[in-house]
Amino acid sequence: MYSVFFFFFQAEDGIRDAQESRGLGDVYKRQAGSLVVDFQPHTAGAYTSWWDVPSTVLETDGRDQVLGLLPERARATHATPGVEQANSLGEDADRSETAPDVVGDVVEDVVEDVVDDVVEDVVEAESPEVAGIRARLVSIYEEHNPSKLGLLDGMMTRYRGQENKLLNKVLKRYCPEEATEEQRRAKEEYEKYAKAMMFKYALFRSMAPDRWRFTYWGDEARTASYDGALTAAVSKGCTVLDVGVGSGLIGMMAARAGATVVSLEASKPCNAVVQKIVKANALEGTMTSVWAASDSITCKETAPQQDHDQCALDRRASVVCTEIVEPALLGERLTDFVWLGQAKSISTESVQMIPARARVWIAPIECPIQPISLEMSLRGQLSGLDLSEFDKFRRHKLQPICLKHIEYKMLADPKLLAALDFSQPLESANELVEFVAREGSSWNGIAMWHELDLDATRSISCAPSASPTSLQAVVFLPDSIQIQQGETMSFRALHDTKAWQFEWPIPIPDFPEIQNSEVLRWHWAMLMDGKRNHPYDLAIQKAVSSAERVLDIGSGTGLLSMFAARAGAQHITTVEGSEQMGGCAARCIAANGYEKVIHPLQMMSTEVVVGEHMEKRADLCISEIVDCGLLGEWCLPSMQHAREHLLTPEAQCIPCGATVHAFLIEMPRQPYAVSRPLDTEAGFDMADYNTYAYGPQHYEQFRLKDVEHTQLTEEFDVWDFDLTGRTRYTEQAKVLSVAATQSGRVDGVVFYFTLNLDEEISISTAPWVHNCWTQSVTFFEHPIQVEAGQEIELATYHKVKKLVWSQPKIRGK
Repeated sequence: MYSVFFFFFQAEDGIRDAQESRGLGDVYKRQAGSLVVDFQPHTAGAYTSWWDVPSTVLETDGRDQVLGLLPERARATHATPGVEQANSLGEDADRSETAPDVVGDVVEDVVEDVVDDVVEDVVEAESPEVAGIRARLVSIYEEHNPSKLGLLDGMMTRYRGQENKLLNKVLKRYCPEEATEEQRRAKEEYEKYAKAMMFKYALFRSMAPDRWRFTYWGDEARTASYDGALTAAVSKGCTVLDVGVGSGLIGMMAARAGATVVSLEASKPCNAVVQKIVKANALEGTMTSVWAASDSITCKETAPQQDHDQCALDRRASVVCTEIVEPALLGERLTDFVWLGQAKSISTESVQMIPARARVWIAPIECPIQPISLEMSLRGQLSGLDLSEFDKFRRHKLQPICLKHIEYKMLADPKLLAALDFSQPLESANELVEFVAREGSSWNGIAMWHELDLDATRSISCAPSASPTSLQAVVFLPDSIQIQQGETMSFRALHDTKAWQFEWPIPIPDFPEIQNSEVLRWHWAMLMDGKRNHPYDLAIQKAVSSAERVLDIGSGTGLLSMFAARAGAQHITTVEGSEQMGGCAARCIAANGYEKVIHPLQMMSTEVVVGEHMEKRADLCISEIVDCGLLGEWCLPSMQHAREHLLTPEAQCIPCGATVHAFLIEMPRQPYAVSRPLDTEAGFDMADYNTYAYGPQHYEQFRLKDVEHTQLTEEFDVWDFDLTGRTRYTEQAKVLSVAATQSGRVDGVVFYFTLNLDEEISISTAPWVHNCWTQSVTFFEHPIQVEAGQEIELATYHKVKKLVWSQPKIRGK
């Protein structure tokens, strides 16, 4: 028997990339339940990809150590209780900047999905823990309400797997003091498991490919250049050593050209996927993928007496290759790549390195305040408020960005920062870099990119002029520096062969306890978005005049609360679930002189108790707990709870409602950072790489205007939602009928919303509105071809916390 605990974290959007995803404030929804099960080993492989499997922790009745059944990114492997397996969890709750909402589908689904698909047999006999809860309930009802004893069996059945929840409810009603202590213990226990869960999640994010990797699948010119260089370098039967980056692509190119290939993967889940891809392409005889560090490789040719394992080459490598995926070039994989070329026990004296050489370019830029997810300086005022306390969260590191997609100005011609020959050892550097300004401006950052020579005739570049979607890197100064035409801009660029660092004319402030945080980049986009902040400011000004007490759910920096205070509100409670953001809100509020009227709370809004944390119920509630898919931050249940427990019956809510809109699109494969399912790429079956792609039950988020696409239908309305908490929502479904306005292939559905702050003021997240919002896109598993005028049936449903789309079909077919 095993008591299984299920945990859910609602990270930002429905998941996503850690930097672009939205909603840190009151949105880390946490659920825990327990269920007694007879766990059969064969049931662990029931899921086909890593995000199909809810995260679980097994408690083995004290006989075994706790086993984390965290699914690998590759398909779930079979497991036997007590046997350790790989602890790999979602990629992007990152990089959306998105891992798909790995743990974002569980709460209502936890019992039906896990019990139906993973746990085949629910044991009839009660565990000692459940029996103890039953006995405690019997004693409470015998003392306080004997008439309930006859209903206990039904209640235990209804709360199966959530018996502690039932006990807490009964204790709260009949034994409030004991309930408070029980809840405290439960919270402590939950936090212990939660920290372990988040650690494993962060570990996976550091090990698995992010969505930028999908950029390269659509870059046919880049792929062709690598293929040509490898084909030219390979002789039949030669050994190629591939320093892999999670795809197996260039290793398979070398194998196709006739080489014997060993591909090194630094991540166990990545290696598992590459092995499947190799098998799917019938290359097992010529290509081997191993999970190994570069210094663990041995060669039977140079060390015949040594004991060798699977990380051994039969002969020294005549070609060492890798994909360069970092815009600023440097990284652990590059260091390994160059080292292996230098290790003559592993590679030949005439080894060919692919790529052979690289150049890193740099240029000073001015990047004005704009609603983009970049960690820019916020030392000045935004929306008329001092938010410099939030500026302390900046990490002062290079950030990937496509310069074509943002507003910026290059202040001088680019300069060559570094020229690297990969046949030579990498050496650290410390360079003084100077530029002469070609005009007066405000210098606040630098941009970097690289060029690669794959061989003597083939080169690829990620310069801003290379393609509309090529990726560069930017880093910002601690603050802007005003410069005049002809003035010199100077700084130092340093690297230790693995990462760049910079020394600016202005020292970087030191706030290590803050800068080491995981505050996500989308906060900057929100704060720099006047088209979001100004409508909120106006709506709050209108509402405050008739409000005595204000509740702000999801403080963030405290911006909305300070809008209310500036408008004259005298009693404001602002609630923030994140400890770091809660502290930031308190400091921002004090910096603006509103600490006497704004009372910050660091807790979830569902933990707030009127009379303890708030003197009275509020008659105005302000919030922004919506993601780009609207429901991903649990706005509906959060507002329902607030309405029932924290607000007066007539309280006004900002926002008060939202309408979701959509249209169907055709989107050709292109070099853009979006994780969409793959099929055949570069002549290889890449379906197994879809372990990392967002499936049809999830949505991607990006700015539609940044990609090539064709709109195939008119915009249509999908759902209307009441955001005042007065409507109790359950899962709903509907089938829509939309007409194709032109012929094409229906690849996906784009959806976005109008957020109604009140009856007159609204915010749109439509693709044609330039603000901090991205759009949500669900790619269909099976695209369909349509002709203009055909009717398309499209089913959609919401699970209160997320919108989901089903496979479309042409009416009548």
